[in-house]
Amino acid sequence: MADRSAGVRARSVVLYARQLNSYELTTEQEFDVVFSPRTAAEATGPHWWRCLCYVLLNTDIWSTTFRPFLPGRHERANTLILWLMKAVGIRIVVFPYGSDVAWRDKFRDRFDWVGRMQLDYPDWNLEEWGNWTRANVRVFSKFADVVIGMDGSVRRFLPRNDIYWKNIPVDTDRLKPLVNCKANNPPVIVHAPNHRHVKGTAFLLESLEHLRKIGISFELRMVENLRRADAIEVYREADIVADQFVMGAYGVFALECLALGKPVLTYLDHDHLSNPAFNLPVVNTNKFNLTRVLAILLLVPELRSRLGAEGRAAVVKYQSLEAIGELNKMIYDHLWWHKPLHLETTAHFDSSRTARSFTEDPASEEFWPVAVDDLRQDISAALLTLQSGYVGFPDAENGHGVDRLASLTR
Repeated sequence: MADRSAGVRARSVVLYARQLNSYELTTEQEFDVVFSPRTAAEATGPHWWRCLCYVLLNTDIWSTTFRPFLPGRHERANTLILWLMKAVGIRIVVFPYGSDVAWRDKFRDRFDWVGRMQLDYPDWNLEEWGNWTRANVRVFSKFADVVIGMDGSVRRFLPRNDIYWKNIPVDTDRLKPLVNCKANNPPVIVHAPNHRHVKGTAFLLESLEHLRKIGISFELRMVENLRRADAIEVYREADIVADQFVMGAYGVFALECLALGKPVLTYLDHDHLSNPAFNLPVVNTNKFNLTRVLAILLLVPELRSRLGAEGRAAVVKYQSLEAIGELNKMIYDHLWWHKPLHLETTAHFDSSRTARSFTEDPASEEFWPVAVDDLRQDISAALLTLQSGYVGFPDAENGHGVDRLASLTR
């Protein structure tokens, strides 16, 4: 849809349509060409061969994740397939989405999101998975015309990073805020814990328990095992969206909730804060400042409204179908017609976008991605309300705090 908005004749082609059998996260109705309506485990037999033949006969430019036609253990066969695609003139654009490139290596980021993923999936051997993953990355890195690094959470697994941007398009015409939407009483917090350790669900529940005990009211709605259409309606009625507090990157969920006009809480790593192309009005939240951020947003509705309005405007401008389609079209024209690649002229790389502050203190004006100079007293009052029942906010080094009330003792 993003490519079509820029005038490109584009088709979505998938080997299998359903990611899960338990509920409809994706279905065959969402794609143009589907070779198996079932899940990956059931898409066996001739399906991959038919898919390859279709791509060879109908494709000029293949835009894909780091998943070749065959599993990574078939590195030689995948090498031959990609060589054949290049031989017939197909250009290849590849980008990661997460687990297609991530594996359990010796490096640890701040909250070790890959290690926490292993906790979410204890039967999934991420070290063994790394052998197949590295094989796929090697093949694509050799044959791809363009490698898009996406963001810092996955870029470290890639030997190539030709263009660094988050190429996730959002259908902002379909995802719109409710008309004349009024704040819920009490405010509704929505969290979608599809990976509870990676999302930091326990941190959220702990913070909310603190807030509940000191009398700050709210309602928590956990979105699990819902059809996508039903989940969107839950997001649309939220006052605050709690995304993730570990990984350091925002993705589809956060972007779609921004499009719905919701304040979104997400932990942002160094790359997301320092790179202007990642600057959206997402509230930089992790386990060390989560309680304070929630208290402020629950008690200052004007700040919620401001974040929602500016988040919606930013996604429309920088991550909409049209904005991402413009960038894709420029990359395609560069590959096919050898036109200059002037990414700085696109809306996504607008020079007015600036880097974010690195502070994690919600008492500081520069912490907030929107103007709050007129809300300083409200923010201070919210923090004082929190402090009256909970003294000693989590320390940035070890996360320990001291409670004034015995009922709040950890």
